[in-house]
Amino acid sequence: MMKKLYFCDSVQTMESACETLFYALEQNAHDFSSRPHVAFLGAQFHPALLGLDQDSLYLQQNFRPFAQELETKGFAVSPAIYDAEIKYDTALVLLPKNAIESRYITAKAISLLKPGGQLMAAAGNKAGGGRIKSMMKGFGLGNRQEVSKNKARAVWAQYSGVDEDAVQKALHEGAVQSILDNKFISQPGIFGWDKIDRGSEILVEHIPEDLKGKGADFGCGYGFLSSKILEKCIKIKGLHCIDADFRAIETCKENLKGFSVQKDYHWADMTKPNVHLNNLDFIVMNPPFHEGKKTESALGRACIKSAAQALKARGELWMVANAHLPYEDILTEHFRTISKRYEGMGFKVFCTKK
Repeated sequence: MMKKLYFCDSVQTMESACETLFYALEQNAHDFSSRPHVAFLGAQFHPALLGLDQDSLYLQQNFRPFAQELETKGFAVSPAIYDAEIKYDTALVLLPKNAIESRYITAKAISLLKPGGQLMAAAGNKAGGGRIKSMMKGFGLGNRQEVSKNKARAVWAQYSGVDEDAVQKALHEGAVQSILDNKFISQPGIFGWDKIDRGSEILVEHIPEDLKGKGADFGCGYGFLSSKILEKCIKIKGLHCIDADFRAIETCKENLKGFSVQKDYHWADMTKPNVHLNNLDFIVMNPPFHEGKKTESALGRACIKSAAQALKARGELWMVANAHLPYEDILTEHFRTISKRYEGMGFKVFCTKK
C-alpha cells in the first residue's frame, strides 16, 4: 500500500482552498467589524488575518508546519478544538479530504457559533469541495451559497437552525475512539487511523530484540510502531515519539501508558532538526511522502537527514520505505554503513549505522 502524507493531497491544495475561502469573504463583503468574534478551524495564514481583532480571534491547527507559520506571524494557535467559553459570530473552516473528519470539524464549528452566526467552509475540488453544500444541508443549515475558484470551493450558510441529531452523530463518529479490538485508541484524520500500516508491521518484524538504549519513533502516529518495539525490545530505556499531527501525539500518549520506560512526546515537524533530540542510540521510521509527485521522496529524505543529526556515533536507523523510492543515495551520504534487511511486498527495510 502506498503511504501518503498526513494532510490533503498536497500543501498546494490546502493553500488554494484558503485563498478561495478568503476570496468568498471578500466578494460577499463580510463585515468583521460587526462580527468581531471569529473562529478559524484548520487555520492557515492569510494576509487578511492581520486585519482582524487578535483578542477576538481563535485559530486552531493540529498540523505543526501550518501552526508554526501562524506563530511566526504573531498569532496564538490552539492545536486542538476546545469547547469555547464564548460563542463566535463567524466560523471559518478549511476542510480535510477525510469525510468523517470533515463532518466532525464542521460539527465542531457549528457548536462554536452563536445563533445567527455564519459558517463558511472551503476545500479543494479533489479533496471534498463538492460535498460541502450537501453536508451543510444535512446539518440543517439554511441559506446555503457557494463560490468556486482556484480549483476549490467555498460554501457558507447561516446558523438559523440546526439538526442537533446530525451534529451529535458527526461529533461521535469523528471523536477519539477505540480501534483494532480495543487494543488502541485513535481518531479519524490521523494517518491510517483505524488500521495497522503494513510498512510499520514489516519493520517491526525485522527489528532485532536486542535494540537498546534511548531512541525515537519519527512519525509515531497513534503509536502502533512504538508500542510494538517496546514490547519486543525490553532493553530500551527511553523513547521519544515525534509527529506533526497533534492528535497523533495525544493518542500515542494514551496507547503507551502501559510501558514503564521514559517516554517523551514532541509535536514537531520531523523534517527539521530538533534541539531536544541528540545522541540517540536508535531511531525507527516509516517516513511519509507525496504520492505521484516528482518530489515524492523529498519528505523522506528530509526525515533521514534529521535522523542522522539526532543519532550519536554508531547509532542505528531502522527504516521501512516503499520499494520504488530512491533513498539509498542519501543514506550513503549520512551513514557509515547501510544494510538492506528485507525487500518484498512493495517495501524495503534498511538498517544503517552512523
